[in-house]
Amino acid sequence: MAAVEAVCARLRAPLRWRELSALVCRLHTRCHGASGMRAAALVRLLEAADAFRQPERFALFLQSCEAAARGRAGLQEAGYPQADRLRHALAAASTVDAAESLARGLKGQAGGADIHQRRCRTVAAALSEEPPP
Repeated sequence: MAAVEAVCARLRAPLRWRELSALVCRLHTRCHGASGMRAAALVRLLEAADAFRQPERFALFLQSCEAAARGRAGLQEAGYPQADRLRHALAAASTVDAAESLARGLKGQAGGADIHQRRCRTVAAALSEEPPP
């Protein structure tokens, strides 16, 4: 991570690119493993990447992870189903509305935990409908 920060500083990269670089550095290995993740792990990855609040940056994150995976010798033409799985999970989890938790009187950590659990259930249901790769 320090090397990424040093390169960004040397190149005087804008803040948004520094943040994306740090995100990719921190989470790319988890992204590479998304094909084998269950719903709860996918939701945790989406939350860690702040995909719900910054979907455009998350799309760039997925592109970066795919480029890193395909940048290895012999893998230039390989598929990257992890990105599709994460996009599918994000689309499903994004249908969960925080207003429902608030209507039930859940706020703060309790509300956040409720939203997380409902996202996990929604993603699990969406993935069960997904055809096998």
